[in-house]
Amino acid sequence: MKILAQKNLAEAVKAVKAGKILAVPTETVFALVVKASDEDAIKMLCALKTQMPSSGKVFTILVPNLDVISKYAKMNRRAKNLALHFANSEVTMIVPKKQSFKSEYFDHFKNIGFRIPQHKYLMSLIKKTGPLLIASANLHGDSPCMNDKEVKERVPGVDVIVRGRAQGEMPTTVLDLSGEEPIVRRQGGLLIVRY
Repeated sequence: MKILAQKNLAEAVKAVKAGKILAVPTETVFALVVKASDEDAIKMLCALKTQMPSSGKVFTILVPNLDVISKYAKMNRRAKNLALHFANSEVTMIVPKKQSFKSEYFDHFKNIGFRIPQHKYLMSLIKKTGPLLIASANLHGDSPCMNDKEVKERVPGVDVIVRGRAQGEMPTTVLDLSGEEPIVRRQGGLLIVRY
């Protein structure tokens, strides 16, 4: 297990591109990330989280902007408008996956979740690595870690930990835009009561 300072971005980028599991601070809770196109790294993340594709729960894709999500998903006009409205918020949006997007991991799902991080370090990382798969930094059944020390103590199996503290106390709010009407699947740090 390697510990990195946030200023050492190049080492973190190198680790992600090498297929490592990285623990990073975010605007909500501490998180685990791997490159979204690295099938082997995704398998390792699934094993660490004991969250296999058969569970029905899909990991979220972090993207730098809404244009990038068009590679993975399709959205109707209403979903696009809502995505634009909530893009700069602590919200994970669920949308229908494009049939043309093929992936050993994502082929198990009809819908995928994505979000645009508001954390400066995480956004800098994504701009260097490309889209990342993200999961909360905790083992199954545990509460998410909030700082690098908790990750080191509670989440064995992480390859690299970036020093820092998460900026929130709750995970993102999950907004499902895959159907005719938007549905809040999880209330997180951002409260959504109407659209």
